[in-house]
Amino acid sequence: MGQIIAFTNLTLDGVMQAPGRPQEDMRDGFEHGGWAAPFAAMQEAGDVLANMGAVLFGRWTYEAFHAYWPHQHDSPFRDFFNNIGKYVVSTTLRAPLPWSNSTLVEGDIAVSIGKLKSEQAKDIVIFGSGNLIQSLTQDKLVDKYVLLKFRLRIDR
Repeated sequence: MGQIIAFTNLTLDGVMQAPGRPQEDMRDGFEHGGWAAPFAAMQEAGDVLANMGAVLFGRWTYEAFHAYWPHQHDSPFRDFFNNIGKYVVSTTLRAPLPWSNSTLVEGDIAVSIGKLKSEQAKDIVIFGSGNLIQSLTQDKLVDKYVLLKFRLRIDR
């Protein structure tokens, strides 16, 4: 049985927002996207990614990854994300999901994720998906947290 690993970028002042590109995540008026790019955060991912067998997403993060990764023709991560099993927790999306190897998680989330975890030989990694992480934490389903912490100074 694999572990569920929450893998996310977080600033010390509490920003948990998509860090990669300037226009990537402007929810709630956030205008400082791309903040993690100078830190090369993915260099820290090696240990987590080595035993990853599936990805677990909330709806927003799934849609953001789907809008980006299939179109990155010069990145080795494109094939990785296209081919790996993706499980999506959403109350608004409907099956079938548009991205290859994507499955909508339905029913009681704690029961469904617990069953998924018991069936997976490798780890299930959650990227971003803050609301999902909070829900799974309450149900004691997250086995490990990998928080890439940053000190971000934004002059407002």
